[in-house]
Parts: sequence; structure tokens; C-alpha cells
Amino acid sequence: MSFCYNCGSRVEPGDRFCPACGAPVETISGEMEASMATNDSNAACGYLFTNLELLALKLKVTQTRIRKILEAYIKTRSQQGIFYSIVDVSCYEPKLAVNQVAGRVYRLAPEDDWEVYQRLLTDQYTYDTETAGKNVRYLFIIGGNDIIPMPELPHYINPGETIDSDLPYGFLYGKQTLKMLADHTLLAKPQMMHTGRLPVSPDMDISCFEAYLKRVIQVADQGIDFSGIYGQVDSSWKVVSSLITEQFRTSNCFVPSPSDDETYIYDSLVLTPDVTRMNIGQFFHPEASIYYFNMHGSDAPGMAGFYGIQNGRNIEGITPAELGSVRKPNVVVTEACYGARFIQKDAKESMLVSSINNQTVLFLGASRVAYGCTDDLLKNKHCPLIQADIMAGVFMHTLCMGYTAGEALMLARKDLLSTLDISNSHLVTLTEFNLFGDPALSIFPEYEDELEEEESAASMSILCAHAERIEVRTVYDCSGSGSLLDRLRQSVDRNMQEIIDYINQELYTVYGIKPRSLKRAFEIRSASGRKSMLYQFAGNYGNEILVSMNGKHQIIEILTSKI
Repeated sequence: MSFCYNCGSRVEPGDRFCPACGAPVETISGEMEASMATNDSNAACGYLFTNLELLALKLKVTQTRIRKILEAYIKTRSQQGIFYSIVDVSCYEPKLAVNQVAGRVYRLAPEDDWEVYQRLLTDQYTYDTETAGKNVRYLFIIGGNDIIPMPELPHYINPGETIDSDLPYGFLYGKQTLKMLADHTLLAKPQMMHTGRLPVSPDMDISCFEAYLKRVIQVADQGIDFSGIYGQVDSSWKVVSSLITEQFRTSNCFVPSPSDDETYIYDSLVLTPDVTRMNIGQFFHPEASIYYFNMHGSDAPGMAGFYGIQNGRNIEGITPAELGSVRKPNVVVTEACYGARFIQKDAKESMLVSSINNQTVLFLGASRVAYGCTDDLLKNKHCPLIQADIMAGVFMHTLCMGYTAGEALMLARKDLLSTLDISNSHLVTLTEFNLFGDPALSIFPEYEDELEEEESAASMSILCAHAERIEVRTVYDCSGSGSLLDRLRQSVDRNMQEIIDYINQELYTVYGIKPRSLKRAFEIRSASGRKSMLYQFAGNYGNEILVSMNGKHQIIEILTSKI
């Protein structure tokens, strides 16, 4: 071989070890080639994307030991049909002639811009797909933000804020990635790779790290020993949550309820704030296979769990300790605001870290404020499930159909964008929901063969076929920020107050939502001339309401935040 199969670096004839990573050439290349030869030439490949130097330092072991652990993982996953190789940013030699500088080896650090990391990925991906003819589909990031930085994307509703998202690593369009995302044209482009991340927390040690990889291997080989679904939700979202999980309930997939009292249980879902951290032990099931939470979350210091709201107060319904007590490999799906926060958090400070460091193999959650439907909206207007509700529901259902985790997330995003005109609120949801764990993992691998070929391939196709370029203009900002011209535009918009009054009247009359003050308003204009508006209203107790209107000033979507 002319390139190391482990890291992709150039090797010369006769080399027994890769000069870049030190991997035995014959062992890695020979085994991998033999394994590939017995499989379909279109076998799914992927990358373990990490910084071996920093990872070893954080886990307090040698790079040699880390490499051996990852090589063992690569070998076993290849036997399971997924052909991973290591892309090490602490010692990376460009593969393409256009990117090569004689003797140049890249050694990236966390403070380097994420776009530099994306360029290295693009170099490896382009070589592997165009020169080596590999079917690269998965990107498994090994490490937290201090190993491989998570990109900070502009917030598409709240100017000046950002969204932590791994999405750009799956769309390798260089400097144009953010621009294309902002004007929605990225949504009509192919996704290169399904992306997931293993967050290596400050309190994770080498045994915990190795245990996670062994759990994935076990589940990939045997599937999850399905013992039911545990669901816990805010009482105001019980009907919505019941609709999301209806198929599971009718199939008797929920764990048995310890009570038939609807004060605590609704359609097999545990209700908070009636169930709190004080009595959660009576209801929590430590041996479920899937954990679903439609509750409130927070980024405030000391607020690590998920909450229900009672009289404007956050009532903690479940803490990281419960997820840290689960006894079987499992999947966690949460709609909570900041439900997947992990950066610089340990197991006591993060639901994600607590679960991953224990028994969880896959975790889906949001890095920022998430938006969804409420029971009042659902029953009064028969609103369809929206935003975070779609992400959680489609992900769980497609995962249980046999799709890999990365495919399930992709299909959830496609479903989110399939019905409505795309607005900035969709971009927020699209980017803030991140997958943690091996994206190539299927929790029910015995069902994979039953999937139709076009269904399996659909997850790598375009996100949204009808996506088109749009322009977004802020027409109102209560903070008074923006240029003089923007403020003049606001002052001369004579219809603005009339529209605000109409929306508040509609919210109160139809949904029982008391009038609220307007924070921001955005005009969204598509390339084809379609026009819509997005209004951001301040909420009670910190939550927000987003109202989308079409060009005829008809309400088409109402979202409430889960904070």
C-alpha cells in the first residue's frame, strides 16, 4: 500500500510501520484489505476523528495505549461491517497534492478554528472517496470540545448568540458552509457524513472510555436487549408527548407503570412536577432500553437535571444521578433546552455526561433553547408535531426500525423540513440537536436486512429538495440595536403594532395565552418571491413564543421554548 489504512499517511514500499502514526502497516492494511475483500465493495467506511496526543493526556495514559484501544475497536467494528480509520489531528499529513507542502505535518490544537479541522477532514474525505474509491459515510468524533472543537454557529433567532453544533463536520463545503446554511442553500446539498461524538468529560478515565467502546461493540453485535421505554414529561406537554410515543404505547413497548393515578402517570408517561427528585425513585426504571424526556432544561449553574414548571417555578423531576444508576445499555432522547450540554461538565453537572459515562450508547439532545408544541396548541388548533417533537419522535422510531443512529438523525432532519416553508427557527432546531455516540451504531442490527435499499440510501441524500435561497431581515428589535436605517424602517412600519395586536388577540382567544411583548420580528423572503414573517415574543418565566405567519398574515406555526 502507498497509504496507511489507519491514519491515511503515505508509507513507502517495505515500511513495516507507518512513519506518521507508528501503526504496523502489514497488520492493519493486511487485515483491513482482507476484510474489505470479503464484503461489498460499497462497504460503509468512516473516521475516528480525534487528537491522540491530547486524548492521551486527558485520560492519563500513553498514546500507544489509546491507539491500541482504538485499533481494537476498528478491528471489531470492521467485522461488524463498519470500516473505521483514525484521523489524528495531532499528526496529520495532507493526502492531496494541492494541499501538500513538502514535509508539512499538521498539529492542531483546540484553540484552532473549527474550519481548519474541517479542511483536514475534507482532505482525507476527498482522497478516500475520489482516489481510493471508499464509501465514507460516518464521522465519529472522539473527545469533547477540548479535543476536537465543536463549531459555534451564529444563532438564527437571537443575534449575538451562538449554537454549539457538529453539523458542519458532516457538510464539507469549506468557508461557504455557514453562508450556505444561513441562506438555506446548504439544505439542498448532499451531506457527506453522518456525525456523532463521544464527549470525554473531565471525570472520564481510561476504564470508562474503554467501557463505552465495548458497550457499542456489544450492542452492534447483539442489539439492545429490549426491556421497554421509560418516558417522563412536563404535565403541560403530556398530550403532545403521548402523540409522539403513541406507536410505542400501542405496541406495549413502555415499561409497566407503577401507578394508575393520572396525577403521576398519563399514557404510561411519568408526569412532572408531581413526580420530583424527592419521589422519582418510586417511578424511575433503571433497566429500560430507551429513555425519553420532554421536559424543561437550563444552562444556569447548579441546574443539571430536567424540570417541570409549577406556578412559574422549576421543579426538578430527574437528576443526573438517576441516569447514572441505569443498569443496561440504553438510548437517551431529550427535548429539553440545553439537554445535551456537556462542555467542561462532569457527571454531576450534565445528564449527557452522566449517562454516557454509565450505560448509554446513544444520546440525542439540544445544545441551546429547544422549541416544540404544547397541549393547548395541539387541542385548540390541531397543530401537527413541530420542531423538537419531530426530532425526538422520528429519531426514536427510525432507530427502532433498524437504521443507524446517524441515519435516524438525518431522517429526523428531513422530516422537520418536509412540510413547511423553512424559517430561521428550523435552522436553530436543525443545528442545535446533536448526536452523541457512534453514528454507525444500529441498536437492532437484526432488522437491517429488512430495510429497502432506497430507504437506507435516503439518509445520505439531500436534506430538503425544495430548499431555496432566502434573505432574512430584522424589521423590529426591542433592544434598539441595529443601524439607524434599521430603526427608521421600524418606525415607519405602520402595520407593525396592528399585526402585534392581532397576534396577541389570536393567541389569547384561541390558545388562552396572555398578551406578550414583542422582542424581535424577522422578514423572510425567498428567491422565488415568497414572503413570511417570524415574530419572537417574550414569555412568562423566561420561556419564549415564536409565531410564523405567511404573506397573507395567517398564523402557520406557533412554537414554545422548553426552558
